[in-house]
Amino acid sequence: MRKKVAIAVGLAVAGGLTLFRGGVQAPRPEAPPPMHEPEPEVPPAPAEPPPAPTVSFPLHLKFVRTESDYEVQKRSARPVLGTDMATFQYDPMKAHVTAEEDLEVKDLRALVELLSDADTAACHAAREKAVELYPQFGKELGPLLRGAIGRRDLAWGAAQALASVDPKAALPLLLRGMKEADGKIRGASLEGLAYLEGEDAEAAVDGLLPLLEDPARRRDALEGIRSLSRSARKAVGPLVRLLEDRESRLAVLAVLEALGPDAKEALPAVERLTREGDILEKAAAERAAAAIRGGD
Repeated sequence: MRKKVAIAVGLAVAGGLTLFRGGVQAPRPEAPPPMHEPEPEVPPAPAEPPPAPTVSFPLHLKFVRTESDYEVQKRSARPVLGTDMATFQYDPMKAHVTAEEDLEVKDLRALVELLSDADTAACHAAREKAVELYPQFGKELGPLLRGAIGRRDLAWGAAQALASVDPKAALPLLLRGMKEADGKIRGASLEGLAYLEGEDAEAAVDGLLPLLEDPARRRDALEGIRSLSRSARKAVGPLVRLLEDRESRLAVLAVLEALGPDAKEALPAVERLTREGDILEKAAAERAAAAIRGGD
C-alpha cells in the first residue's frame, strides 16, 4: 500500500514539473492606460533665409537690397564720410544709397568695379551712377571706364556708360573690341555701339564696313550696322553685294529690313529673293521688301 502511495505522489510531482517546464504561466495584468494623450510631433521651424547680399563698396556709394540695410548705412555713414553734408536717397526700385560728398578716385574706381555683369541689377545702377557723375568727375572716371572696356568682366557696363557720356572716346575702343577674339568683349562692344548717334554713329558704320569682308567678324558687324540703321545708309551697297553669300543672306535681309526706305537701291535684289530664295529667305525678303517700300 505504501508503495502505491509513493508512486502516486511521485507521478503528481513529475506532472507539476512538466507543466512548469512547458511554460504554463499565470496571465499578466494589462498595462494601465496612459494618463494623457501623447502630444503630436511639431515639425521644425523652417530655417530663416540668409540676409540679402550687399556689394562690397565704400559705404557712401554702396548698393543695398533692403530698406533696413539703407537705414543701417544711413546711421553709420557720417564717420565714414567725415562730413555731415552727405545726402541720401532710397529708391525701392533701384535699391541703392548714394552720397556724393568727398568723392575720391578710389571711390570712383570702386564704382567702376560694380559694372561687372555678375550682378545685373548692380551693373545697371552703377552705370546710371557713372553717367550721372561723369560731367563732374569725367577727368577721373574717363580713364577708368576706358580701361574697363578691355576687361571681359566689366566691358558690358563700361562700354554702355562711356558710349553714353563720351562717344568720341568710346568709338575707337568699341571698334577695337569688335575685333577681339573674346566673344564677351565683342558682345559688350556691340552693345556700346548701339548708344551712338549722329556723326558718331556714322563713323561707327564706317568702322564696321571693313569687318564685313571677314567671315569670322561678319555676323557681329551686320548686327552692329543693324543697331545703327538710322545712320547706316552708306552700308546698302556692300549689303547688296553680300546677299550673294548664302550663309549671311538672312542676316543681311534683317539689316535691310531695319534700314527700311533708306535701302531703296537694294529693293530689286530683295524682290528677286522673294521669288528665288528658299522658304526662309523668301519670308525674310518679303519682310525686307515691305519695310523698304514703306516710305513710298
